[in-house]
Amino acid sequence: MQPTPNTRPGRPPGAASIRTRAARHAEEAVEALAAVAKDSAAPADARVRAAEVLLEHATERSAA
Repeated sequence: MQPTPNTRPGRPPGAASIRTRAARHAEEAVEALAAVAKDSAAPADARVRAAEVLLEHATERSAA
């Protein structure tokens, strides 16, 4: 497929800045997930999902 004029293949402009902005909130997001996982008043499915997300990211292996 040929790129159309005025477009380039690959990531859209600004994709890197979105990643950078999201990374600024990573610590807060992890803290929020941990808080939900520990909250005995939270619905069980929310607690389990928060714990799953934390474990998934904690045990990710980098592609080498």
